[in-house]
Amino acid sequence: MSLLDSLFQLLGPQLEGVELRRAWGPGWGSRLVRGPVVSGEVLSTRWAGQSQETQVRLTVFAPEASQRRETAEALEAAVRQCCPGCVELCREGEREDSQTRLGCLPLRLTFGSGGVAGQEVKLGGKTYPAAGAAVTSTFSGTPLTAVGEEEPFAWQDAQWSYQVELTGIHVPGLERMAAFTAEIGDDVYTGCRWKKLDPAGGKAVFQAAGRQGKEELA
Repeated sequence: MSLLDSLFQLLGPQLEGVELRRAWGPGWGSRLVRGPVVSGEVLSTRWAGQSQETQVRLTVFAPEASQRRETAEALEAAVRQCCPGCVELCREGEREDSQTRLGCLPLRLTFGSGGVAGQEVKLGGKTYPAAGAAVTSTFSGTPLTAVGEEEPFAWQDAQWSYQVELTGIHVPGLERMAAFTAEIGDDVYTGCRWKKLDPAGGKAVFQAAGRQGKEELA
């Protein structure tokens, strides 16, 4: 199921009397003014390493400006309640739609790598919702090479370290966790310490000394 289909499936039951449609689908025109309609389209999908960011525009149409504002408010509330994967929600200004010449009110939504539903992360034994998680692995050590050789035959003080960036996580009090274990997907990170916390922006970055798969610990 596509991200837009998943979004409509979650929002539909929360928006009684509002029709949800894909943008540029058949049937645009006069039928849009009969009642509130929300059209959706995926604007872009961007990858940066393991992190994915998808932008979606939801455009509210309704016969009256007051209906558009009321529908937009209900839509925003439904997104906050049902879509933990939404990293950012921005309401744009009212305008005239270039295709239908109807008044409309667009909203721009940004989703992390966890998609619409986001993903659960376990920090210090407690589970929290997040929009997504991106992991960066770093290897360090001193290479040992034989005389006349370029390729090392071994590494001294070799170790891996991991940095995990969580987006869309709005949890107060995380700074009280001095050292903790984290579970994300099928991986368990040990020796974790916070590197950066941005509660207002819903971002948290921690560094981990080790990583193991859950099956290795079973």
